[in-house]
Amino acid sequence: MENVSQQRNSRLILLVGLGTVFLLACIAISLFFSLRPPAVVTLRRYVTLGKQPGGEPYAEIDRDALFNDLHLPPPADHAHAAERLPEVRALNDMQLFLSSTDTEDVLQVVVLADAETLQRHGIRFETLSWEQPITKRTGQGTGVPSFAPGDSEQAASRPVAGTYLSSLADDNGDGYNLRAVCERVQQERDALCREKLGDSYKAEKLQVSFSTNIGDATYHNVYQASYRAAIENEDPNLAVTIFFRVRLFNLQIAEDGTIAFDSYADVSIQKTEAECKRAPSSSQYETMILSGGGQRISGKPVFDQNGFVRFADQPTSYRMATGVYWSPTYELLTEDMIWKLTAADGYSLAKVLRYARKEIYARYYAAFDPQTEREFYEHYRAYPWYHELSPDRTVDMTETERANMRLLREIQSLVEK
Repeated sequence: MENVSQQRNSRLILLVGLGTVFLLACIAISLFFSLRPPAVVTLRRYVTLGKQPGGEPYAEIDRDALFNDLHLPPPADHAHAAERLPEVRALNDMQLFLSSTDTEDVLQVVVLADAETLQRHGIRFETLSWEQPITKRTGQGTGVPSFAPGDSEQAASRPVAGTYLSSLADDNGDGYNLRAVCERVQQERDALCREKLGDSYKAEKLQVSFSTNIGDATYHNVYQASYRAAIENEDPNLAVTIFFRVRLFNLQIAEDGTIAFDSYADVSIQKTEAECKRAPSSSQYETMILSGGGQRISGKPVFDQNGFVRFADQPTSYRMATGVYWSPTYELLTEDMIWKLTAADGYSLAKVLRYARKEIYARYYAAFDPQTEREFYEHYRAYPWYHELSPDRTVDMTETERANMRLLREIQSLVEK
């Protein structure tokens, strides 16, 4: 009997111990979820402001990216998510309201949300009201929120046709479409090289500059490209190298918004590289060197928060519900969008164009060689969304993305060569 009683007591002690452990575990879990700091969400990152074709403003919130970042199922993909999860319902029911500010194209954004429910489930917004510029100029919004109209908007000032350029970037710091300029320079380059060197030559662009009239000069402005060209020969005595420059005059805004210039082009051979790169008279012209073929805008950011190239008048990148990152190179690019890119501190225009191409590869987790592609290797590895896959998924690239790469490569060749 004594042994039976001892066994019964031992079982009782074991059950009490297990019950205590279970109770303490429940309390710990409860305390963890009740006392843990909430996830702070910067809601502005998920909101894009734009204008309808008629000029009316609209706001878009990328709810899929928001649900993804919070590790919650989006209602669009999971029909019962909003019913089962109060935080999903609260996020899905958020409303955006816009009102005007004293600054043109800057709107006040106000979000109405069930902050109490979200806070209870570990989600807190950094702010529910902020001012935000319109970054997407045209588009098809998913509905126009309530908007308190202010003063009538003024049309953006643009140079009129026939205006001579004093800069190769407009007042917003966006570049002009220089395709016609670059093509004419290359035509003149090739004609001179074939005349002096024959068909087998190699031409290297040394410098591009743009000079504007500040004195009593003949021309309003001068666009100059300097070259070194050579025909190689196994006998050093027969090797030939020439230095020359191509000048175009009076660049101006054409009716279609591109750049026109005088029909006459000055093509001249120079004795040395220094003479070849010499700009027009400093007393009559002010000269800027064009970095990689484009004007440098100091202080202008090249990349957005995710490391993708910033395009003028386009929203910044964000993660889509598919897990792929959206950026302007995900959609079909236009020539004007590309030509609006400029050089910036540390980045020539040609380099910016290379990054715009390489980001398409990075989206599919292509590996960059740490030796031959070191700058891209280091750049994309700095962002948590990028990781190399072997094999990568570049085979999944869309035809739109491939078309973008072809156009970017073509324009890069125009400004580099």
